[in-house]
Amino acid sequence: MRQGVGVQDLFTTLSMDRKTRLHWASQVKSVRQLRGLKQSDLAEIAGVSRGTVGNIENGAMAPHVKSLWSVMQALDLDPDPAHEWPSYVEEYIRMLAPLIMRLEEKSRGEVMGEVIMLLGRATKDDQA
Repeated sequence: MRQGVGVQDLFTTLSMDRKTRLHWASQVKSVRQLRGLKQSDLAEIAGVSRGTVGNIENGAMAPHVKSLWSVMQALDLDPDPAHEWPSYVEEYIRMLAPLIMRLEEKSRGEVMGEVIMLLGRATKDDQA
């Protein structure tokens, strides 16, 4: 979790339009779940109410920038467009995340290590 707010962070939060806020709000639930947090845990870390986290996650309306930014910082979500993946990568991540979450904690590292090794070998094969 990042601490403090820098000049770039402040500029980013001030420049978040409605579409951008809705985009980042749509990421919160899956990232929270991937990290094994309950809404109340995230709310405590972010310094917002559990209701605010729920409202951000349900996406019914664009959240206030300050609340969204607090939640994003608590989850280490970075609004820098350079950190976004192409849609096909995001789709694979959405497919993998629920499976990763169902893995027993004691075997999760080993299984994910194997997945990463397999992906690494496929990448090296493609580059050869």
